Amino acid sequence: MSKGLPLSAAWFESSSAHLGHTKRRTAFRPWGASSLAIRQRERSTDAARSVDMAAKSIRITHRNTGTVIAEGPIGWGITPFEGNFYIRRKYLKTAGFKPNFIPGLCPYKFLYVWLDLILANNEKLSSLGWMYWLPNPLLPFIWFRVAVPNSHPELLVEEITTAT
Repeated sequence: MSKGLPLSAAWFESSSAHLGHTKRRTAFRPWGASSLAIRQRERSTDAARSVDMAAKSIRITHRNTGTVIAEGPIGWGITPFEGNFYIRRKYLKTAGFKPNFIPGLCPYKFLYVWLDLILANNEKLSSLGWMYWLPNPLLPFIWFRVAVPNSHPELLVEEITTAT
């Protein structure tokens, strides 16, 4: 870019350089060959990431009994957020979560209620999960989903890679 040119003139000079109108410049070429190569690399990287995300699933089980609590794909099905898993009803493998009506309040996710897990042998695990009953409208992936912590000592979280 030449010193002393107004900003608009300097932009025109550098942006028209790839058309051969002026001396070729390498400082600013938004639609040049190098930026095209960068965009193609980004697309292939994004595609590889989406394949990886689709191929991974999570299985959450109770350690002592081996009861499968949830199993499904990472993403919209089971969403990891802030060290917890928010599970869609479709991917819950147990109907044992019952509200114990102990409320909680998060400053930005709003009102939730704790859930007890009642296993098949009638063992009750108090406050193992929670559900937002009055969720933040800006966080749709937590709306009315059962949430469990990632690092609870009684839960085993396994990442399963499925063949696509």
